Amino acid sequence: NMTKDTKLRLATGLFAVFAVLYFLASAFRIFPTEFNWFKAVPLTVLAIFSLRLLPWQMSVAMFCAAAGDFFGEMKYTDLAGESDLFFILQMGAFAAGHVFILLWLLSLARNRKKRVGLYGLLAMIPPVAVVFAGVYWIIPHVSSPLCWGVMGYMVIIALMWWAALLQKDLLYIAGACFFVLSDFILAWNLFVNDLPASTYLIMVPYFLAEYLLFIRSAGITPAGNR
Repeated sequence: NMTKDTKLRLATGLFAVFAVLYFLASAFRIFPTEFNWFKAVPLTVLAIFSLRLLPWQMSVAMFCAAAGDFFGEMKYTDLAGESDLFFILQMGAFAAGHVFILLWLLSLARNRKKRVGLYGLLAMIPPVAVVFAGVYWIIPHVSSPLCWGVMGYMVIIALMWWAALLQKDLLYIAGACFFVLSDFILAWNLFVNDLPASTYLIMVPYFLAEYLLFIRSAGITPAGNR
């Protein structure tokens, strides 16, 4: 049987390899269609290893992220047509993932039996600011039925970010920040204006977010200890 350290190293190695393959496939247009077969593999790797390494809430979140990546690429297939179905499924999968991350982070805060206090109130400022920024800059460009789902998603990820800030933990905070950055860039690219090198602007912080949340919830501290 592999030790926990060995499993973490193997998960890290496979995740890095498939993430690099995804970027290479994107850069060199290896696949004839826009569907990049490597898109969901890095998170699928983390999800599989999470079954033995992470608390169940974070494991479910990893599987939700892998599903979101798959649906995100399905938007570019002929099956998508003119429908928003795959985008809605992608957003729903990630929203569910954020809910489970939120549940895990709140359980940590509850176990410490600490009140929110002044820091908790101040920690609300960045997430609330991002929600207002999204409502001001992004929502006006989203079609009417879809805008309510996008607004709901923004609230969920803002709550997840706030719960990460409550931990006062570098890896949780960095992971949540990278997630928010990736999603904001994704929304801007989808609804407001195409961005150059959008694949890298979106996916680099996204992969960093998922990996940091993975290793921290596996028990790794910012100093590398457990």
